[in-house]
Amino acid sequence: MRTRHMFALMGLILVGSVVKLFIFPVGKVAADVRPAVGIDILQMHLHAGANLPADPMHDRAFVFDGSETPH
Repeated sequence: MRTRHMFALMGLILVGSVVKLFIFPVGKVAADVRPAVGIDILQMHLHAGANLPADPMHDRAFVFDGSETPH
């Protein structure tokens, strides 16, 4: 009896998935859409790099408080 129920359940799932495909058809996937305007990243960096201010860098990799002597 359980075998019949399993076959009925699998058949129902199969019929339901086929009916779903007819009701909600798979549309065209828009994954390969390319932008109409191309952006040149190198050109952006060259134009913006000269105008950006540079912050001073404070390297704190080797900071000692005076109680220890560095080796």
